[in-house]
Amino acid sequence: MVLRRGIIWMMAIACGVAVANLYYNQPMLVDMGASIGASAKQMGVVATLLYVGLIAGSGQMAVALAAYGTVTFVIVNGMRLLGALLGGLAAERRSLAPAAPRREHV
Repeated sequence: MVLRRGIIWMMAIACGVAVANLYYNQPMLVDMGASIGASAKQMGVVATLLYVGLIAGSGQMAVALAAYGTVTFVIVNGMRLLGALLGGLAAERRSLAPAAPRREHV
């Protein structure tokens, strides 16, 4: 099966964004740690685990791609990504709701 040029570009851009996302947060790790009460050392462990996850996920993607074929792989992982994004948005809305200022009834 030959991949179309558009699919190759989409996959290349998705991989680039995923890897770049690991680098963008590094200058903010200390501030993020302070907001949750974590030390700089603990946040360093978080950064390391992000790279371990990237390597593990890349290996799993290669195995899944070989096992299921390209089209099925893209469709299934697209649905997983959509589910993760929607779940993350729902969790963010719930976590931000209690932080809203309360108005006193007079």
